[in-house]
Amino acid sequence: MEEAATPTTDSLARDLAQYVSADHADPYLRSCADEAIALVTVHCGTLVDTIPASVLGRACLEVAASLYHHRTALAGVTGFEDTDISPVPTPAPRNPMLGAYPLLRPWLGVGIA
Repeated sequence: MEEAATPTTDSLARDLAQYVSADHADPYLRSCADEAIALVTVHCGTLVDTIPASVLGRACLEVAASLYHHRTALAGVTGFEDTDISPVPTPAPRNPMLGAYPLLRPWLGVGIA
């Protein structure tokens, strides 16, 4: 089993730039990466060390990508900026953690309120 490790802001920003096809020099990438790491880490709490590094990294990448795309979601709707990718405007998810939940669920168990 691989050792748990939260990605660094720099490494996540590099991966994010490639994932969303953005310019590596865009400072917004680092901001999204930093916020994604914080959101995922807080969500995982004390169990963060039990999650494999590859899964934790992917969860952070999904959250960072969601945060990045919120910038172009005009009034909560994506698809206005590039009609080649998304010809039909679609609602943007309001919760940036949406893509991370199913990835992290096997290690976090069931939450009970």
